[in-house]
Parts: sequence; structure tokens; C-alpha cells
Amino acid sequence: MYQGPFRNIDPQVRYVGDRACAECHTDEDHSYHHHPMGRSVVPIAQLASQQPYDEAHHNPFTALGSQFRVRREGDRLVHQQILVDDQGRRIDGLDMEVAYALGSGTHGYGYLTIRGDSLLETPISWYSQKARWDLSPGFIPEWFGGRPVGAGCLYCHANQTHPLEGLLNRYEKPIVLEAIGCERCHGPGERHVASRRRLDPLPGPVDDTIVNPRHLDWRLREAVCEQCHLEGVERVVRRGRRPDDYRPGLPLEDFVSVFVYPREPGEDQKAVNHVQQMHLSQCFQRSPEDHKLGCISCHDPHVQVEGDERVAHYRQRCLQCHATHGCSEPEAVRRRRSPQDSCIDCHMPRYLGMDIPHTASTDHRIPRRPRPEQPSPRPPPPGDEPPLVSVH
Repeated sequence: MYQGPFRNIDPQVRYVGDRACAECHTDEDHSYHHHPMGRSVVPIAQLASQQPYDEAHHNPFTALGSQFRVRREGDRLVHQQILVDDQGRRIDGLDMEVAYALGSGTHGYGYLTIRGDSLLETPISWYSQKARWDLSPGFIPEWFGGRPVGAGCLYCHANQTHPLEGLLNRYEKPIVLEAIGCERCHGPGERHVASRRRLDPLPGPVDDTIVNPRHLDWRLREAVCEQCHLEGVERVVRRGRRPDDYRPGLPLEDFVSVFVYPREPGEDQKAVNHVQQMHLSQCFQRSPEDHKLGCISCHDPHVQVEGDERVAHYRQRCLQCHATHGCSEPEAVRRRRSPQDSCIDCHMPRYLGMDIPHTASTDHRIPRRPRPEQPSPRPPPPGDEPPLVSVH
């Protein structure tokens, strides 16, 4: 099972944390912690003073027969749920002190509260595009006081967790969460750090003490991203495994089975996440095996590209393949749609609804011809779902 060109896939190699990486990789460490992945979970004391809490931002609001309110007390944040009857009279109420914000804030934040050794998501979320507080996605009345947060959910938002065996949302105390770190993509660093501190000579052109995804076969390279970005409709951890048993450099399907809705010929609206959509693109399908298009072909996992840099950055990524055969659309036509002549504004347009969790916010099918504005793809309505199929 644990075989490959990189020696840190061995389960005996331990994780050492980002501070050990920063001893040598100072620039990467600094830029990464401004990247959304480096901000995947935030202690609430770091965020409480930065958000609005007035009525103009939909606070308080009513939903599911309850009134919800966000209350700031210095660096503390309290989410309040008051259950009311048909006449608006109070039946019951609960204050939930927030411990962490979940997410980078690019699309919004969910919020976690700790109750003993249990971790729960509060009913209140912040939606960045709409700049408002509202009900957390998929929340139902039965979750009065919070939705249980299992290890499978937390795995893709927190660097390391310590769930109690056989229990849904209970963890070893104290519950301390940190954002996704270096070792989620490079694997545990104990062997690499020890080797570099001893100044051992490198065994060859590639340092085999730690995974560099660029040196993996493309399927294993993509698995590093897919461990979180291929959510699917259902994810089933294989018998005898835990979500955090997977290590970069190994096949993801040896640890978890991912199931999605099947796609009929000519139908691609059921492809609701980035990975499924990219696999439908001609860019992916026609790229050669030894230079297969993948996530890091376009995305730099260490750097968040923003503002004016975004257009030039992604244009350069496109030109890696399209330098000798550029866009067939005349420049004047292109600039009417995008004054900056942005490749991705035409070929990877944003969806109208970008606040749906775990779905693509831009069209990763990379259509050759620009498509009219369309809402984010959604799964089939309940009762109309086809049988699921395995991705791998």
C-alpha cells in the first residue's frame, strides 16, 4: 500500500507543522498564509472586529420559526437562536459562543461552537457576496443549537484533528484548530526536516524525503487536490481507514471512494464541482499524458492572485499551451466583452450564484465559445436523483 518514489508516504513519518517548514521556506510560508487555503479556519478573536453586525447586514433575521442574532462582545462572538411560536412569543432560546470561523471569507464564513468535547456548526453564516448574515446552508429545525461537525467535514478545513473513535462530532480536548498547512499537500515533513537540518546531500535532482506534487504522475498529482476539491455526492472512507490516513503521493481511491451523479452524453450540468468540470474540458481531454492539464497548471497553491495581476497571471497560464495558436476571435470583439482582454472572462465565466457551498464558482469546463450568464450548476432535486457512480 505505502509504496512510491517519495519516502515520506511511510505512515511512520510524523507531521511537524508549518513552523518547521518556515525555517527554510520563509517566502512560501508568508505568501501561503494569505492564500484562502492558509485561512481555511480562523480563531474568532482574529475576525470578530472586522465584520458588521447591524440591521443593514441582515442582523437579526428570522428563519425556521426562530429569530437569529449575532452579538459581538469585544473579541468574543455569540450567535443567538430564539425559538418563537406563531404569535412571535419566545418558547426557548440558546446562546452559542463562537470559537472559530470556518472558511477563508472569499465566499463566506461558517462558524463553529465547542460544547464540551463536541464540535457544532452554528445556524448562522456570513455570505460575502451578499454582505449579509443568513441561515447556514442546508440547516434544518432539528439542529436547534448547532449541526454536528464530523471529522470528514473538518478534514478539509483544519490541518489536523483528533476525533474520538466511533463518535460523530466529538474530539480529544482541548479542541484546537489550525488552517490547512504545508503538509496537507507535501506530506509529513519529519524526515525532510531532519535531513535538511543535518545538511545531508540530496540523493538526486529530486529530494525524495518529501513529496513535491510537480514530480508526481498526473493522477497522483491530482489526487493531492482531489482529497478536498472532489467532494462528490457521497464520500465513503474505505474499511479500516480514516480520512487522514491518505498521504500525498498515494492513490486517493485506496483510502476513500467518491461517488457522483452519472452524466449522459451532451449533458454537463450535473458536474457541480471543479474537478468534474475540468475533466469535461477539451483542454484536459486533449492534453498529453506527460503534460496533463491539472489544478496546478493554472493555480499556484502558495500565492493568492488578486486584482490587476489576475488577468495577466491566467493569460500566461493559457499561453503555455496556446502560444502558437491564439484566440480566433478578433481583438476588438474580445475587448468589447473584456476591456483587459481576459482569457478567463470569456472561457471560464463566473456563475451568477456563487454562494452555494462546495460547487464551482467559475465554469471549469473551459468552453471554447462564451456562454450566456447562467446560475451555478445544481444537483438534481430530491426524488429525481439517478444512481450514483464511482469517480475512480
